[in-house]
Amino acid sequence: PFASRSTSIGSTTRAFPSRRTVTSRTANRNSLGNRSAWLRPVQKTLARLGRALGANLETFYGLAGIGDLVTTCTSRFSRNRKVGELVARGYDVERAVRETGQACEGVETTRSALGIAQERGIELPITRQVSSVLFEGKDPRVGIEQLMTRDPKAESRV
Repeated sequence: PFASRSTSIGSTTRAFPSRRTVTSRTANRNSLGNRSAWLRPVQKTLARLGRALGANLETFYGLAGIGDLVTTCTSRFSRNRKVGELVARGYDVERAVRETGQACEGVETTRSALGIAQERGIELPITRQVSSVLFEGKDPRVGIEQLMTRDPKAESRV
Protein backbone atom coordinates (compact mmCIF):
# COMPACT_ATOMS: atom_id res chain seq x y z
CA PRO A 1 0.00 0.00 0.00
CA PHE A 2 2.99 2.39 0.06
CA ALA A 3 3.81 2.38 -3.63
CA SER A 4 5.06 5.51 -5.31
CA ARG A 5 3.98 6.56 -8.74
CA SER A 6 6.77 7.47 -11.11
CA THR A 7 6.07 9.19 -14.37
CA SER A 8 8.60 10.04 -17.05
CA ILE A 9 8.25 12.39 -19.97
CA GLY A 10 11.53 12.93 -21.78
CA SER A 11 14.05 13.81 -19.10
CA THR A 12 11.43 14.91 -16.58
CA THR A 13 10.56 12.47 -13.80
CA ARG A 14 8.54 12.77 -10.66
CA ALA A 15 7.60 10.42 -7.92
CA PHE A 16 4.84 11.28 -5.49
CA PRO A 17 3.05 8.78 -3.29
CA SER A 18 0.20 7.07 -5.07
CA ARG A 19 -3.43 7.88 -4.24
CA ARG A 20 -3.66 4.47 -2.64
CA THR A 21 -1.07 5.54 -0.07
CA VAL A 22 -3.28 8.22 1.43
CA THR A 23 -6.76 6.78 1.18
CA SER A 24 -8.96 7.36 4.18
CA ARG A 25 -9.18 3.61 4.76
CA THR A 26 -5.43 3.26 5.26
CA ALA A 27 -4.67 6.71 6.69
CA ASN A 28 -5.08 5.77 10.34
CA ARG A 29 -3.63 2.26 10.16
CA ASN A 30 -0.62 3.24 8.10
CA SER A 31 0.14 6.79 9.14
CA LEU A 32 3.86 6.05 9.45
CA GLY A 33 3.83 4.56 5.96
CA ASN A 34 1.97 7.56 4.63
CA ARG A 35 4.54 9.91 6.13
CA SER A 36 7.48 7.87 4.90
CA ALA A 37 6.08 7.85 1.34
CA TRP A 38 6.56 11.63 1.27
CA LEU A 39 10.16 11.65 2.56
CA ARG A 40 11.86 11.40 -0.84
CA PRO A 41 9.87 14.13 -2.62
CA VAL A 42 10.26 16.45 0.38
CA GLN A 43 13.98 15.72 0.58
CA LYS A 44 14.35 16.60 -3.10
CA THR A 45 12.45 19.84 -2.50
CA LEU A 46 14.77 20.82 0.34
CA ALA A 47 17.86 19.91 -1.67
CA ARG A 48 16.64 21.85 -4.72
CA LEU A 49 16.14 25.03 -2.70
CA GLY A 50 19.43 24.55 -0.86
CA ARG A 51 21.32 24.02 -4.10
CA ALA A 52 19.85 27.20 -5.55
CA LEU A 53 21.18 29.02 -2.48
CA GLY A 54 24.68 27.54 -2.91
CA ALA A 55 24.49 24.76 -0.32
CA ASN A 56 26.44 21.54 -0.67
CA LEU A 57 24.03 18.81 -1.78
CA GLU A 58 25.73 16.28 0.52
CA THR A 59 24.29 18.21 3.46
CA PHE A 60 20.80 17.11 2.46
CA TYR A 61 21.73 13.43 2.34
CA GLY A 62 23.42 13.29 5.74
CA LEU A 63 22.25 13.56 9.31
CA ALA A 64 21.53 17.30 9.02
CA GLY A 65 19.27 16.68 6.02
CA ILE A 66 17.54 13.32 5.86
CA GLY A 67 18.12 12.68 9.57
CA ASP A 68 16.32 15.84 10.58
CA LEU A 69 13.55 15.22 8.05
CA VAL A 70 12.93 11.66 9.29
CA THR A 71 12.85 12.83 12.89
CA THR A 72 10.46 15.66 12.09
CA CYS A 73 8.11 13.33 10.25
CA THR A 74 8.17 10.37 12.59
CA SER A 75 8.94 11.51 16.14
CA ARG A 76 6.02 12.02 18.46
CA PHE A 77 8.15 14.73 20.08
CA SER A 78 8.43 16.82 16.90
CA ARG A 79 6.85 20.25 17.40
CA ASN A 80 6.44 20.77 13.66
CA ARG A 81 4.77 17.38 13.25
CA LYS A 82 2.38 18.23 16.08
CA VAL A 83 1.45 21.53 14.42
CA GLY A 84 0.81 19.70 11.15
CA GLU A 85 -1.36 17.10 12.83
CA LEU A 86 -3.40 19.79 14.61
CA VAL A 87 -3.87 21.75 11.38
CA ALA A 88 -4.99 18.52 9.68
CA ARG A 89 -7.58 18.13 12.46
CA GLY A 90 -8.98 21.58 11.70
CA TYR A 91 -7.04 23.93 13.97
CA ASP A 92 -5.85 27.18 12.41
CA VAL A 93 -2.08 27.50 12.39
CA GLU A 94 -1.93 30.09 15.19
CA ARG A 95 -3.96 27.90 17.52
CA ALA A 96 -1.91 24.84 16.58
CA VAL A 97 1.34 26.64 17.43
CA ARG A 98 -0.12 27.85 20.75
CA GLU A 99 -1.17 24.27 21.59
CA THR A 100 2.42 23.06 21.26
CA GLY A 101 3.61 25.64 23.77
CA GLN A 102 6.97 25.81 21.95
CA ALA A 103 8.56 27.46 18.94
CA CYS A 104 7.62 25.73 15.69
CA GLU A 105 10.18 26.96 13.20
CA GLY A 106 8.63 25.07 10.30
CA VAL A 107 5.73 27.51 10.10
CA GLU A 108 7.92 30.56 9.43
CA THR A 109 10.36 28.47 7.40
CA THR A 110 7.50 27.66 5.04
CA ARG A 111 6.90 31.37 4.44
CA SER A 112 10.61 32.08 3.99
CA ALA A 113 11.28 29.14 1.67
CA LEU A 114 8.34 30.00 -0.54
CA GLY A 115 9.38 33.66 -0.67
CA ILE A 116 12.94 32.77 -1.67
CA ALA A 117 11.70 30.28 -4.25
CA GLN A 118 9.37 32.87 -5.79
CA GLU A 119 12.16 35.48 -5.93
CA ARG A 120 14.45 33.02 -7.70
CA GLY A 121 11.86 31.39 -9.95
CA ILE A 122 12.13 27.96 -8.32
CA GLU A 123 9.05 25.76 -8.33
CA LEU A 124 8.39 24.17 -4.94
CA PRO A 125 4.98 22.51 -5.31
CA ILE A 126 5.05 20.76 -1.93
CA THR A 127 6.01 23.97 -0.14
CA ARG A 128 3.31 25.86 -2.06
CA GLN A 129 0.67 23.35 -0.92
CA VAL A 130 1.91 23.40 2.70
CA SER A 131 1.71 27.19 2.62
CA SER A 132 -1.83 27.06 1.24
CA VAL A 133 -2.87 24.71 4.03
CA LEU A 134 -1.18 26.72 6.78
CA PHE A 135 -1.98 30.26 5.69
CA GLU A 136 -4.92 30.08 3.28
CA GLY A 137 -7.09 27.45 4.96
CA LYS A 138 -6.82 24.85 2.19
CA ASP A 139 -7.99 21.38 3.13
CA PRO A 140 -4.83 19.21 3.38
CA ARG A 141 -6.55 16.42 1.44
CA VAL A 142 -7.10 18.79 -1.49
CA GLY A 143 -3.43 19.81 -1.42
CA ILE A 144 -2.29 16.19 -1.42
CA GLU A 145 -4.64 15.33 -4.28
CA GLN A 146 -3.35 18.29 -6.31
CA LEU A 147 0.24 17.19 -5.78
CA MET A 148 -0.47 13.60 -6.78
CA THR A 149 -2.33 14.54 -9.94
CA ARG A 150 -0.16 17.38 -11.24
CA ASP A 151 1.71 17.08 -14.51
CA PRO A 152 5.37 16.06 -14.31
CA LYS A 153 7.71 19.03 -14.16
CA ALA A 154 11.44 19.62 -14.25
CA GLU A 155 11.42 20.59 -10.56
CA SER A 156 11.54 16.89 -9.64
CA ARG A 157 15.27 17.00 -10.42
CA VAL A 158 17.63 18.38 -7.79
